[in-house]
Amino acid sequence: MIAIWTHEGTIIVFDPEIGTVAARSEHEAWREVERRKAIKQERRAATAPL
Repeated sequence: MIAIWTHEGTIIVFDPEIGTVAARSEHEAWREVERRKAIKQERRAATAPL
C-alpha cells in the first residue's frame, strides 16, 4: 500500500486490491480500506460456486 498526505491534510491510500481511498485522517483511511476489503470478500463468497 502507498499513502500520500496532501497539503489540505487529506490522506490518499492506494491498495492494489481495492484501489484508492481518500480520507481526513490516517485512522479513517485504514478503516475504509479494511471495510472495502471485507465487502469484496463477501461478494466473492456470495458468488462462489457451491
